[in-house]
Amino acid sequence: MGVRVLRDSKENMSVIYDSVSDTPFGRVFYDANDAEEFLNFLDDEDGRDARIIPEEELEKLINKFMDKKEKQAERKMKEVI
Repeated sequence: MGVRVLRDSKENMSVIYDSVSDTPFGRVFYDANDAEEFLNFLDDEDGRDARIIPEEELEKLINKFMDKKEKQAERKMKEVI
């Protein structure tokens, strides 16, 4: 029990949810792997259980994760070019 990831591989989307209450929280991730990657990022960055982080703070952490992911993708593109 705890924080889980629900994936829709057909739509390539994912969400995180509380498996105790079956309640999703945070935003929809428009890549099926992003929710899991975010939870790993959160564990390294913050260490708290995602369920106890206030919504506004969680959104800021998600934005930080997405920014980091975008910068990594830009670096990879520069390496290819």
